Amino acid sequence: MSDVASTLAQLGGFARTRALRRRHTKRALRAAVANGQVVRLRHGRYAVPGFERDPGLALACHGTLSHLSAALQHGWKIKAVPEKAWVTIPRVRGQRSSVPEQVHLHHADLADDDVVFRRGARVTIPLRTVMDCARILPFDDALAVADSALRSGKVTAAQLRSAAATAKGPGSAQVRRIAEFADGRAANPFDSVLRALALEEGLALQLQVMIAEHDWTREILHQTTDLDILSIMVTVTMGVFTMLFGTRHIDTTEHQEGMILAIAVESMVKLLAFLAVGAFVVWGIMGGIGPFIDRASEDPFIGMLFRSEVHGGRWLTMTLLASFAILLLPRQFHVAAVENASRGEIRRAAWMFPAYLVVINIFVIPIAVAGLLMLPKGADGDTFVLALPVSVESNLFAMIAFLGGLSA
Repeated sequence: MSDVASTLAQLGGFARTRALRRRHTKRALRAAVANGQVVRLRHGRYAVPGFERDPGLALACHGTLSHLSAALQHGWKIKAVPEKAWVTIPRVRGQRSSVPEQVHLHHADLADDDVVFRRGARVTIPLRTVMDCARILPFDDALAVADSALRSGKVTAAQLRSAAATAKGPGSAQVRRIAEFADGRAANPFDSVLRALALEEGLALQLQVMIAEHDWTREILHQTTDLDILSIMVTVTMGVFTMLFGTRHIDTTEHQEGMILAIAVESMVKLLAFLAVGAFVVWGIMGGIGPFIDRASEDPFIGMLFRSEVHGGRWLTMTLLASFAILLLPRQFHVAAVENASRGEIRRAAWMFPAYLVVINIFVIPIAVAGLLMLPKGADGDTFVLALPVSVESNLFAMIAFLGGLSA
């Protein structure tokens, strides 16, 4: 698979020219199209080859494109582009011997109103596509499809919940679960898969949209006041809540040993999680220190970053800000001053705290470099710790990274 095709697959099977041009040249895009590794659509959009291939395979089987293949035809981003076309044929036909090798066959009876025509082939309608995927796909794949369907506006949450309420037969329980947790606010399949992993472990997540949830509200407020009033309102509300319920009892002579133990435990959880994910990235994903260094040295962008000159003023400013944060932020000041019980604790902290900072930062640069090498250009650096395990489908280390971030 070419680099352009790999990037397109990581982006969910569809991407606009602008997204691909962030990582590839125009010549690379033209070469990928000419080689058949990428399909150029109208209006500056590109798609995986299955978008063009699948309708012909459905016609050859006298069937209907369904499941993930139908999702692609509807223009939805999915977790992973299928290698085979998903085609549904009536149960009475069932002649598997004549089915092309590139087809994943499914048997079901479709009503006329369950089908639309796309590119000359029959395709299941958006709602039926989501329901089919929810019945038989793994939970994370199905949730990514449902989120994308809601995000596109071709399926509404009310329609999905109504259809799920009447669903019967195999997979109906997962259909109702998908309808419960599907959310069109998920930005991409990565968000959907991460949420699915957390839900599988019994954790309920709220998408990071508390402040930016309603774009239209922010635009109106910003145009009329030139201030981000919505963010200010949320911040003030949280501050008032904290003052009313968080500082009910003040006594500078009283030590909160339980609180200090909780802080110590979450600090160790955060440290161990970050070290585990960092070791997995270096040795599990990149193949070890030597191959990692060789691959990084071959990338011109990574080389440019390490060869660029150090900006002394910026470095000094960031160092001073970090020092002030260590000394003056409420949590640090409370632990260092209010909860300090003896001079011996200060002497111990004088070497343990710097050692903690050194250890927790050991894998910062390797994770950053690996993210730049493996993830699509423009990916948020704050999500590299989570995105790297998810990109290689390591549920264990994705959950470890999530728990470490949650404790932080």
